[in-house]
Amino acid sequence: DHMTLLVIQGAVLAFFAFIGFEDMYNVAEEVREPQRTIPIGLISAMVLATIIYIAVAITAVSVVPWQELAIVPGPITEVVARAAPFIPPILFTAITLFAVANTGLVNFVTASRLLYGMGRQG
Repeated sequence: DHMTLLVIQGAVLAFFAFIGFEDMYNVAEEVREPQRTIPIGLISAMVLATIIYIAVAITAVSVVPWQELAIVPGPITEVVARAAPFIPPILFTAITLFAVANTGLVNFVTASRLLYGMGRQG
């Protein structure tokens, strides 16, 4: 069913969007006063990410009707092309690729810290 696929895609996107927040705890040893700064950083990051995602969603459906967004192969690129035609689509695609690569880099750093901590605990 097409609707089931859309729900699964939305769930995967939501999971990916919020997956990195627990990584803050893996690098807590690198922070001054982690008991105070980690909760502030975590809550601030979650609030900011939520605001950005809501703003992007509202902007997207304001610029391109949702019926069109559902069928175009690159919905956000389509929004940028219509809202800011002076921005080359390849630039926005490159920014997206760098953002995804940065997420992978952060996961590598925190995974190594997690393994280090597990090895230290025995």
